[in-house]
Amino acid sequence: MFMNSAPQIENHILARTSTMSGGKCGAVFKDTAIALFIIAAVMKLWMVLGDYRIVHESDPILRMPFRSVFSTVALLELACACLLVVRSNRILVWKFLAAFLTLVVIYRVGLWLVDYRLPCSCLGVLPDWLGLSAKAGDWLAKGILAYLTIGVYSVLIFGLYKSN
Repeated sequence: MFMNSAPQIENHILARTSTMSGGKCGAVFKDTAIALFIIAAVMKLWMVLGDYRIVHESDPILRMPFRSVFSTVALLELACACLLVVRSNRILVWKFLAAFLTLVVIYRVGLWLVDYRLPCSCLGVLPDWLGLSAKAGDWLAKGILAYLTIGVYSVLIFGLYKSN
């Protein structure tokens, strides 16, 4: 009984740890994405609940207060993290993440097109807490957005979601 199951177990372990069919690469990205979504959401909500000047200003593209934009995006980011925790092996979850991140990229391009020059407050109070300048915080936000977007599309392209 145990002799016949050993090759099956070995094949399962090899399939879980192979380089581009899932394994460590997909798991590391999933874990960092969960952490980044939660951190970004909590920092936005902290800013919304505080008395920061930016939350009272109007978004130049959506024409609504930043308080509403940040609250909505923070809830979507928490939803992304929850989906990754609960159902990361489903292609639909990764397609949702790709759609959400693509919309964020389009929004950022829109800000550039309307010549909005203020640094992004996408990370809420995190840059302040880290002692970063507004410009450095803006670059950090862009880097995280690029990391998440490229990572999610890589998971979809290479099928890494199958083994998460």
